[in-house]
Amino acid sequence: MNVKYFLKFFSIYMFFYSCTEPIKEPKTNIMSGLDFSFQQEKDILYFGVRVIPEYNLQELNNVSVDWYGSNKDNSPFNFKLFDNGLNGDILEGDGLYSRKIANNIDSLVYPIGQTAPTDSNNTNSSIIVYMNFIANHGSDSTFLLDSFIIGNIIPEIIEIYAPDTIRRPEGATVSFELISAKAFDAENNINWVGFTSYSIDDSSMMNNGNYIYLYDDGSSIVLYEPDFTSGDELINDGIFSFRIPIYGNAMTDTTLQTKTGEFKWEFITQDEAGEYSKIREHHVFIQ
Repeated sequence: MNVKYFLKFFSIYMFFYSCTEPIKEPKTNIMSGLDFSFQQEKDILYFGVRVIPEYNLQELNNVSVDWYGSNKDNSPFNFKLFDNGLNGDILEGDGLYSRKIANNIDSLVYPIGQTAPTDSNNTNSSIIVYMNFIANHGSDSTFLLDSFIIGNIIPEIIEIYAPDTIRRPEGATVSFELISAKAFDAENNINWVGFTSYSIDDSSMMNNGNYIYLYDDGSSIVLYEPDFTSGDELINDGIFSFRIPIYGNAMTDTTLQTKTGEFKWEFITQDEAGEYSKIREHHVFIQ
């Protein structure tokens, strides 16, 4: 063989060989199947992720979540996920690490709802929450930051301000008892707040079963002529109020008599999307 042609062929062969890309190892998906849900009817948050048991010859130590709530600039609240069939995890040892956590300040920092008004990411239709899933294999840590959009958050009755006992005034007179409830809606779209009154003694409904509505108007609106207002103290402070009449024990007009006994008051609120809060009860004795 001609040496000149051999060297030329060898040079071409080495050129193509050197340009061949090295074989790449397939990428390992350490975490997959990220899952998050907000069960509003139970006020429960669910977190889940599948994690491989070994990485770089190191066994999995633990899986956790950094929770930021509805503001990604918050300092993270860290908690562990489990694959033990407990704490909201369904099957032990299936590789799915999960957990259910109550959506309240006793169980979780930045619960969904109560921190939402300060979050610029909230809109009238949704809220964005942020979390970082973490898997630790020996000295190696893998992070997977994600966010989820939650639709309309149902409103809630935060607190009820009402006495446990109401005493009718003496004689043919009338007094007014201020009843208030603090309501909250993540999108700040409260439509109305009200309560019903149910007599425990004879299983009857007061006010014909209709809601007694509360107002957050700062008593700026005359509800009944000539000058009856709700009795609400501050406008738009989230506390809704109304002064209910308590008629004296000597009233003879049957339409102006206050029934005595034990009553169950059920408070509820509705937002502008038509969603209702859970009912909050309050028991009162009228004497």
